[in-house]
This record gives sequence, C-alpha cells and structure tokens, in this order.
Amino acid sequence: QHRSVYLVERLAARFEAQNHTIQTRHKELLQTIQPKADLQP
Repeated sequence: QHRSVYLVERLAARFEAQNHTIQTRHKELLQTIQPKADLQP
C-alpha cells in the first residue's frame, strides 16, 4: 500500500509539472499574439 501512495504522488507531481508547462506556453502564446495586453492596466 505504501508503494501505491508513492506512485500516486509521482503521478500528481508529473501532472502538475505538465500543467505548469502548458500554462507557461499559453502565456507566451498570448504575449506573442497580443504583446500590448500586458501594458494595458
């Protein structure tokens, strides 16, 4: 049972890392498409 918890934690960490990468790429895409968006309040 201890091993399954370890696997779930690894899976969650991997998912979080992928999600973070997707969010970062999405931000970069938005900045590329709309570079003036960040300058507006």
